[in-house]
Amino acid sequence: MELINKCKSLAQRTHQSSLDWGEIKRCCEMANITATKIVQPVLTRWNSNCMMLESILKMRPGLVICQDSDDVREELRSLFPDESEFEFIKAVLPFLKECKRNSERWSADKSVTVASFQQDLVSLNLFCKLIIFF
Repeated sequence: MELINKCKSLAQRTHQSSLDWGEIKRCCEMANITATKIVQPVLTRWNSNCMMLESILKMRPGLVICQDSDDVREELRSLFPDESEFEFIKAVLPFLKECKRNSERWSADKSVTVASFQQDLVSLNLFCKLIIFF
C-alpha cells in the first residue's frame, strides 16, 4: 500500500506542478522516451491503479535519470520508485492487467454467466499463484 500511495503522490505531482513535470519530461527526453502524464487513480475506477503503475513503468528510464540527477529537487526524487519497487511493479503488473481485462469483459457482456465468471476467477487465482512462486 505504501508503494501505491507513493505512486499516487507522484501522479498528482505531475498534474499539479508544471516545474516538476518539466523536469520529468527533460529526463525522459534524455532517455529517448516519450513522457506522458502519469494516470491518476480514481477510487471509483477499478483499474486505475493498474493504469497508473503501467504509465509509471513506461517512464522508468526517464525516472531513473531524474532520480540520479542533482538538478531534480529531493522532494520530487523521493516520490520515484526505487529499483526494488520498479521490479515489484513489473512483477505484479501482468496480474493486474489480467484483472483489468476480465473486469472490462464482464462489464461489456450483456449477461455474464456464473460459469464464465467462476472460470475467470479460477484462472486469476492460478495466475496469482504462478506470480508468487516464480
